[in-house]
Amino acid sequence: MWVKYKIEKSLLPKRYQNFSLIPTSDGVSQSVYLLGEQFVLKIFDDRSKTQIDKEIKLHQQMIKHNLLVPKIVDSFEIDAGEVLVYEQIVGNSLKETTPAQVEAIGEFLAKLHKIEFDFGLDSGKYSKESLESLVDRYDIAPIKKCLDFIEC
Repeated sequence: MWVKYKIEKSLLPKRYQNFSLIPTSDGVSQSVYLLGEQFVLKIFDDRSKTQIDKEIKLHQQMIKHNLLVPKIVDSFEIDAGEVLVYEQIVGNSLKETTPAQVEAIGEFLAKLHKIEFDFGLDSGKYSKESLESLVDRYDIAPIKKCLDFIEC
């Protein structure tokens, strides 16, 4: 994925303007930037404030249940859309997967699906058909290998 929205540091709150702003090619459906070596900035151009609030609640619940996900450290709005700032976790984006990585993804998803969320999720977004469509649309090779094993 390319960065859909090119932004300048001047559009960011002053607290982030001294950080380097590096566009990535790793975003699947949103524009993603590295913000220095500490943060990841994600622009949600196609989601409402209500949907962003659910994303924040989802992250809070995953952290509460000890799932290893980056913490959301800030949120704000710019002309391109709602923005979430996440802590940056050291690592590489997967282009290929090993059986051990696929197993780890499966274990994470199993833990995620055991959580009883105290807010509503749009279950249609999380169906196998929706996942297959997303994987095909963005050609997410590591996940393609897992689709045959998913039961909804």
